[in-house]
This record gives sequence, structure tokens and C-alpha cells, in this order.
Amino acid sequence: ASGLINLRFSEGGEYCLTVLPKGRAWEADGGKIGFFARNRALIITGVCAFAGAAAGAFLAGALC
Repeated sequence: ASGLINLRFSEGGEYCLTVLPKGRAWEADGGKIGFFARNRALIITGVCAFAGAAAGAFLAGALC
């Protein structure tokens, strides 16, 4: 209907789909994802690594 995928066959709950060129170019959100949404995992990892290093430095300073 919209030219994004082509249904090649369907038998007993099994489907074979082909993505058409128009489907490869399509983006669900129009490509307008913000910086934080795109890099969320990287930001969370960086914050956790910094917090762990700060906690380790604090403990090492308190124990010495």
C-alpha cells in the first residue's frame, strides 16, 4: 500500500518480507532525535564511571 515493504509469502503464521528502497530510506521519527536521546547509553555510562571513580577516590582517601 505505502511501498515500504513487499510481502513475498505467508503460510501458517510464517511470513517472508522484503524491504523496498522507499522502506530503507524511511525513518519513523523523521530523524529529529535529540542529542541526549541518541547518546543516552554513552551518557549514562560516562556518569556512572565518573561516580564510581569519585567514590573510589573518596574511599581511598578516607582509608589512608
